[in-house]
Amino acid sequence: MRDAFKPVWFIIKNAILLAIAAYPVTMVVQWFSKDKKPFTEYNHYIGYVFGHYWDWILVVIATLLLTRSGDKFFKYVEEMRNRLYELEFYRWKDTPYIAPLHLYYLLAPPVALTSDAKSQALDPFYRSVVSDFRDRVYINAKYTQFDPYSKPSVVMVIGKSLMLQFLVNATAILLIIAGMLYMNPFANITEGWGKAFIPVAAFFLFQNANILRAFTMANPNKSYGIIKKHFDEEEPKITWRDLFPDRPYGESILFAWRADCERRQRLAYEASGRPIPVRMEYTSQGLAPKPFPSEEVPECADAAEKTFFDQSIQDRRRIIEKNREIAGASEGKVVAFPPKHK
Repeated sequence: MRDAFKPVWFIIKNAILLAIAAYPVTMVVQWFSKDKKPFTEYNHYIGYVFGHYWDWILVVIATLLLTRSGDKFFKYVEEMRNRLYELEFYRWKDTPYIAPLHLYYLLAPPVALTSDAKSQALDPFYRSVVSDFRDRVYINAKYTQFDPYSKPSVVMVIGKSLMLQFLVNATAILLIIAGMLYMNPFANITEGWGKAFIPVAAFFLFQNANILRAFTMANPNKSYGIIKKHFDEEEPKITWRDLFPDRPYGESILFAWRADCERRQRLAYEASGRPIPVRMEYTSQGLAPKPFPSEEVPECADAAEKTFFDQSIQDRRRIIEKNREIAGASEGKVVAFPPKHK
């Protein structure tokens, strides 16, 4: 959002510089000119502008300063991205499968939202993704279901704090407009002290615009669409055993981790102003830990996989038996449901 104001700031800064530079230029011209008086005319023009429009000049400057200082767009996007990841992680935690979004981030390491080298080198999100994987991958955890919980709602992804902030901002905007209308009729709403409320209203409006824009960027449907495109299904069920380093997914996770370490270390050198050596030392604080505590597959891996398949078979049998009981109770007849009440 801040980028949208760069042209405005560019115009204002250049206008101020030209206005300042015009003083000595017009003064010199007037010294060497007998008939023309550009310096006097310029002073008169500047005096007229500030005398008649000083209040609007202050309003514009105050509005730009407030909106510039309140630009939290990337912060909001990061909050929503982190929250969606956590919600997806816990949505799948009671199943024998890794959350698809978690796996996608392991295969395609996420990067910082800002493009500067320091942020790219030190962004902590991928580190937390790898740490969560490392803490879980070799644990023979018990699971209670094969299907994940329901997908998070929009409010859950945005978060209660941001939703509350959005409502507070909207209320503040309405109160400011009501106050301006109380002081002046609608046709003259910006007259007098009404102008003083414009920067404040713009600040709250800008905040809400940032929240809405952040949600469009961190929309869960976008993530689900990427997962479906990458795995050819919206909710691929990939067991934790399939992620071990002796399986293709495990090899891909290690490959992605090594590539990310190299990228971050190069950016760390760049951010510190140091040349990149031929043989890099991986010492940057932004590097994620190794995905696997050990590249040797635990002895319990095969037993855990057998337990998973045994439990899968048992669950399938229970479902079949339950369906048979239902069919037996109905004696093969079509069950008539009561009519819906209108």
